[in-house]
Amino acid sequence: MKQFTLKFTMENLKRHMDYDTDYIVTTRDNLKARIGDVTVIGDGMYRVESIYESYISGVSEITQTVMWEYIAGLEGFYHAPDFASELERIYGELTGKIMYTYFLRRLREEEKE
Repeated sequence: MKQFTLKFTMENLKRHMDYDTDYIVTTRDNLKARIGDVTVIGDGMYRVESIYESYISGVSEITQTVMWEYIAGLEGFYHAPDFASELERIYGELTGKIMYTYFLRRLREEEKE
């Protein structure tokens, strides 16, 4: 287990914290960690529980598939097209990229090492 860093804009961090502080889901364009690694977000320490890796064949994949609609909701978006627009704003053209979605769980005090 190693510690890694995730950067959030204030707006994105607020959206995540408003949605659920015990579980955070975030999508990135590179592999930053492995299952079991930990990161500090806000005032909590979170462990990577799972990672969903997906090759993006086109933006319609994000706006029209059940899995990406589910991920968009977990990231605090009501509509998958809004989520896709946010990803494109941050990472540019998505077609042909591999995206990594991290499922993080906040550690209880007794779990921290």
